Amino acid sequence: MAELERVAGALIKRIFDEKIIVPFTETDQLLVATWCFKTALMIQYLSPESSVPPMVYHALYAERRPPTQCVMMVARYTGHDHNGAHSIGWHLGPPPTPPRVEYDGEGYGITFFIQKLVVQIVGYWRRGPRNQMTIYIPSRIATLVQPLWPMVERFAWPPQRTSVDDAGLEQLGVALRDVRIGGLPLIWTP
Repeated sequence: MAELERVAGALIKRIFDEKIIVPFTETDQLLVATWCFKTALMIQYLSPESSVPPMVYHALYAERRPPTQCVMMVARYTGHDHNGAHSIGWHLGPPPTPPRVEYDGEGYGITFFIQKLVVQIVGYWRRGPRNQMTIYIPSRIATLVQPLWPMVERFAWPPQRTSVDDAGLEQLGVALRDVRIGGLPLIWTP
C-alpha cells in the first residue's frame, strides 16, 4: 500500500491543486480509484464503528484494486474548507431475520471528502460464489456525481458537471439509504 501512495501521490496532489485540468488515462483512473478505495477503508478502520465488512479489507490487499462488486463516484466539493478527512459510513448488511435466500452478503456505503474531493462508494460483499449483483444508485444523485469505478467513462478533474456544497454532501450521504442491490434494499429497517 505504501507503493500505491507513492505512485498515486502525484495525481492526488494535482487533484487537490485544482488550478489545472487533470485528464485521466485508464491507468491514472485505476490508480485514483484504488487510492480512493484504500483511503475510504482506512478512514473507516479508524472509526469507532466501521461500516465495511472485514473481508473487503482482505480483498483490497490481495487484489490491489477496488473490488468488482462496488461502484465509486466522485464530485467536487464546493462547501466550507475543512482540515483532514471526514466520512459518513453505513454498514448495510446482514439481511433481516429470517434472511432472504437471494441476499447472502453484506453491503456497505461510504461517503468521504478530503479538501475538494468527494468520494462515494457503495459495495456488496457476497459470501460463497462471487456472482455480480447490480447496484442501483438513486437517480436523484446522478447529477451530483461522476463515475470513477468501474471505469465506464474517462473523466478529467475537476469534473465540469458535478459539484456539491454542504447541503449536497449531506444529500449524497443520506442517499445511501435508497441504494438497491439486485432490486433489494441495501439498508434493512426493523
